[in-house]
Amino acid sequence: MKKFYSLFFITIYITSFLSKLSFPQEEKSPQKISLLDAIEIAKKNNLDIIKAKEQINESYGYTKTIHSQILPEFTGSVLNLRQQKSRVALGLTDELNFLFPDYVGPYNLFGEEINMQFPVLNLKALNEFLSAKSNETLTELQAKVVEENVISQVSSLYFEVLRDIEAVKSTEENVKRYEKRLEVIKDKRKAGLATDIDVKSSEYELSKAKSELKVVQTQLTYSTTQLKQSLNIDISEDIELTDTLIFQPIQPLEIETATDIALKQRPDFLAQKQKEKVDLYQVKSAKCSWIPEINIYGRYGREGEEISDIIPVWSIGIQLDIPIWDSFKRKGTLEQKESQLLQTKDITEKVKAQIKNEIQVIYEQMESAKNVVEVSIEYVALEEERLKQKQDELKAGTATQDDVFVAEVNLSKAKFQKIDAIYKYNISKVNWFRALGNTSQIIE
Repeated sequence: MKKFYSLFFITIYITSFLSKLSFPQEEKSPQKISLLDAIEIAKKNNLDIIKAKEQINESYGYTKTIHSQILPEFTGSVLNLRQQKSRVALGLTDELNFLFPDYVGPYNLFGEEINMQFPVLNLKALNEFLSAKSNETLTELQAKVVEENVISQVSSLYFEVLRDIEAVKSTEENVKRYEKRLEVIKDKRKAGLATDIDVKSSEYELSKAKSELKVVQTQLTYSTTQLKQSLNIDISEDIELTDTLIFQPIQPLEIETATDIALKQRPDFLAQKQKEKVDLYQVKSAKCSWIPEINIYGRYGREGEEISDIIPVWSIGIQLDIPIWDSFKRKGTLEQKESQLLQTKDITEKVKAQIKNEIQVIYEQMESAKNVVEVSIEYVALEEERLKQKQDELKAGTATQDDVFVAEVNLSKAKFQKIDAIYKYNISKVNWFRALGNTSQIIE
């Protein structure tokens, strides 16, 4: 028994000891995402796109509901009833009022029947159905608008994260330069070649660089979070962007040509034109409310007091509904629908003018951004020559280490200005393709 307890406590001790040990866990590698990957993920996971797709399904369901108004309808029923009815109410009267009882029954009634209703003429419902079918196309185009906006947003955020990554790298390099410079100045102070003011000034510049680093790191975290949210990715999940910011200039189309293309393929303009069709069918439907409706009804079944003695019964008929007076309800509805159609046409013209102005502005912005990139490339080359010159002068003894330091900082700033210019040019390209109605071209 003592051996048993000894083994028991030893097992508990070993288990407790092992639980306190921390074994190295395999770290999950970050998800690598290219711009193309980001766009495809957004198409599948973005909540706005998912909602737009569900609205398309909703429009399909609405069309089926409206379509049923111009299609036959069949219903069936089974009835088992025990009842007693008034003889007078049934029209069974006699002059003496005492030969027959005042009521009939109680008696059983069993029946089963199939009813049919078929609309022969209902132009109002027909135009409502055509309006619903047009609304399906409208909803699909609106979903395309959402997709274009999401692609534009994701592409812009992707480029923004790339820009912020370069900003962090550049600022980290500057912090290292300022730290190295501070050590040099401290050594000079020990040798009597620098003063306390020089040290404090260098410390201030280092502190300023570290503050700038915190700012750009915060901006990188924010832009990365924005990108994850657009892709509907968990914020805690690490991602790694595989593309880089590169300068690939495009030759934009002439403004008139670009405008014509945009008016033919931009989903927002096509959706607005489709809205006119929807409203036009609504106007036609309102006008048809003055036209009579014709419906055919049919009924076939069996009735009897018991299931064993039921006999066939049937009826068939046609009904003509003629609108006579509704206190201006139809007129008011028509005026409302006609006003909505006119408003939609006005909005269409405004959208058309906005597209023309948008293409003009984005064209100029893209050309301007292109010029800035070209200038920044030349500026980087110039700063590289200056740094090489200062390094050569330092070797020859005609320049100081501070001169080289200033040249290095200026070159670092020039390189980031180039990155920032390329970022802005890529954003203008995204806006250009979105203005044409095909934002996905940004990945081509």
